[in-house]
Amino acid sequence: MKTELFCFLKEQMNRYPDANISDTAGMTWSYKDFLHSAEAFAEQLTCHKYGIYCRSEFWSALAVLACIRAGVT
Repeated sequence: MKTELFCFLKEQMNRYPDANISDTAGMTWSYKDFLHSAEAFAEQLTCHKYGIYCRSEFWSALAVLACIRAGVT
């Protein structure tokens, strides 16, 4: 289920598909790849509630975006 918030974020990120997201640990992905990964991850989320515990800001951001995309909390 694509939420209104996810659609807005995706629209804004798709305006700059080659822009990068990175964190202090050195992970860097383009917006295009980040969105693709978040959407693929969202397809695997089948429960209604999740806890997010990641060792980096990058993976936390990807998990949050996937949850927004899946419409789960």
